Amino acid sequence: SHCISCRKFCALNAVSRSAISTWLDQRAKLAATRRNARRITLSGQGAKCIIQFQHDLLTCMKDVRRDDHTLHMKNRYNDWLLQCQANKPDPYNSLLRLCQSFAPRHHFFQRVACHSKLPAADMIQIRDDFASKFWGKYGVHNLHDIIKVDETAV
Repeated sequence: SHCISCRKFCALNAVSRSAISTWLDQRAKLAATRRNARRITLSGQGAKCIIQFQHDLLTCMKDVRRDDHTLHMKNRYNDWLLQCQANKPDPYNSLLRLCQSFAPRHHFFQRVACHSKLPAADMIQIRDDFASKFWGKYGVHNLHDIIKVDETAV
């Protein structure tokens, strides 16, 4: 058999020596796992969320986003907010960092309102002109025969 040192193996395979040591320590668990072999860990390493109601908060955030409203944690979870801010040197920044790490982890990003280059009245006029031309040309067709760009019926 062909044996090489741990140091040489690490250099050839771009693996840290600490990873090899961890793999050797967890040899039995790694051999017994039924997880996908491409997964490099046995899971459970992620940051633990300190928000006890994180699932309720996520559901609320999704509902609020779906209805296009602004979410105010202060109105909905005031008791938790006061408890979270207690004994913090800078309660506002502490909560801000918590929210800034929680939101992107669950695919929520800050949306910035952008201003149009045209006034709303001009945009409405353009939309109405397009609609009249479109329906003048395609109005004789059945609505189910007209397909939008995203390939759904009108």
